Amino acid sequence: MLGPIEGESHMPNAADSAGRTLGRHKRSDDTEIPVVFEWIPSVPEGLIISLTQLRTELATNRICQRPDEVRTLRLLGYFLTDGPRAALIYDLNYVPTNLRDVIQQITKPCANDRRKLAKLVVNQVRSLHVHFRNKHLALRTSSFVFLRSRITNPAERPIHGLDLDKPLLLDWGRADLPGIYQHPKFSAAAKLWYFDIWSMLIIMSEIINWEVNEYPGELNKDQWMELKMAKKAELGDPILNGMALSELYRWAFEFLDQKSRILDDIPFCGIKRFFDVLCHRLDDPNLV
Repeated sequence: MLGPIEGESHMPNAADSAGRTLGRHKRSDDTEIPVVFEWIPSVPEGLIISLTQLRTELATNRICQRPDEVRTLRLLGYFLTDGPRAALIYDLNYVPTNLRDVIQQITKPCANDRRKLAKLVVNQVRSLHVHFRNKHLALRTSSFVFLRSRITNPAERPIHGLDLDKPLLLDWGRADLPGIYQHPKFSAAAKLWYFDIWSMLIIMSEIINWEVNEYPGELNKDQWMELKMAKKAELGDPILNGMALSELYRWAFEFLDQKSRILDDIPFCGIKRFFDVLCHRLDDPNLV
């Protein structure tokens, strides 16, 4: 069972764009190792059980099972502050680069490489649902991170120095905040599997367009709904995205537009088929 860890130290002023910081973890032999802190407002009820399950079942940066399985960083525990905040503690000696920063900082790759990266990320969500029958419910672009490449040969090492073919999924304890990544009918109490599909499609579109969604200031629920419907229409526009890609978006959003009672009753084989079809269509080199 995951438990609280005491004696941690962190550097609050060294957070990356996703709010993760580097800290120190004191082990039982009193030696210290660098670790990653992922800050959350508090430890929600039921979170520790789900994290224990994730740590037991999911492949990590320390233990890799199958290449197509969702991977995360090895969880050491969680850290409670004197205030309302808490942090999940991951076993890594540097803060990994998140997908949002990759898109904003790395020169736009060719269409084929963007399509392949989009499929890799989609496959992480597919694995979470299909292999482990689990949900995330707080997916955003910065939820996916990349480790530094271990290739030492300068001729083979990527220019950006990252393993972009091995995304890992984090943000396990964060709440799904109102925004473009949140399903239009999101309910924290419902925790429905298809909430992740909307988030995944928005993230997929950011990878393919190589541009993250930026919105000024705080918006209310109605304003967010208007922006989400506009984004949905934009992605389904063949003039903006071409026939093949826009048709893929329309197919996926039409799946989400089914009545809630239909989506709620879709059997596991139907969920698997949706992901399988999506991944198969992302294999099309003419998609982008």
